[in-house]
Amino acid sequence: MFVLFGVMLLILAVAIGVLFAMCAELSNRIGTSGGGTGTGTVANYVRPVGRPEVYLREDVTWPQELAGVSSRDAFLLLVLSTSCQTCGTAADELADGWAARGAGRLGLVISTPGISRATTFVSDHGLADIPLFIDDGGEWVTRSLGLSLSPVGLVFIDGRLHESYVFNNVETMWHTFTEEVFQCAQSSQSRPAGSAAAGSSRPSVPVA
Repeated sequence: MFVLFGVMLLILAVAIGVLFAMCAELSNRIGTSGGGTGTGTVANYVRPVGRPEVYLREDVTWPQELAGVSSRDAFLLLVLSTSCQTCGTAADELADGWAARGAGRLGLVISTPGISRATTFVSDHGLADIPLFIDDGGEWVTRSLGLSLSPVGLVFIDGRLHESYVFNNVETMWHTFTEEVFQCAQSSQSRPAGSAAAGSSRPSVPVA
């Protein structure tokens, strides 16, 4: 009787040991699966807006605050909102040396439900050294671009709105911008004379 009881205890102990080993293995697999860091960090992304109605209207008048940027052959315009958490993160990035790095090729539009709120946003995130326009109520962005998203990066090349992107990282958005400029330059060099406008289906119009 005692021998049978001892055997049963031994079997039970082995089963418990195996169960704990399986739980530990499962925990390890869950902790390392998915290719992430386990911290919940969202990967950096830049994605085309994919809305053909997003383009510069013919009667657009550029704000004086952005005149120095909008006159360039190629520039990146970032649209941020004071009501957007991702925009706040992007603004913090911009404060880290982007005034010098993007000089003459980077401009900001701060869309806001109130001027005072935008002023605080600019001050808190240290954006005063970057050319920017405070768009009260988002009226300029909506009227000029038909845009109601943020944060958005608008790539302008040769006086035209070339592409629009949603993004969550300034460095990644800037890389996309420079790649677009490079590809357009390469395409222009390989394109036969007199065919500059060929193959373009985007309803973009010259910058006013």
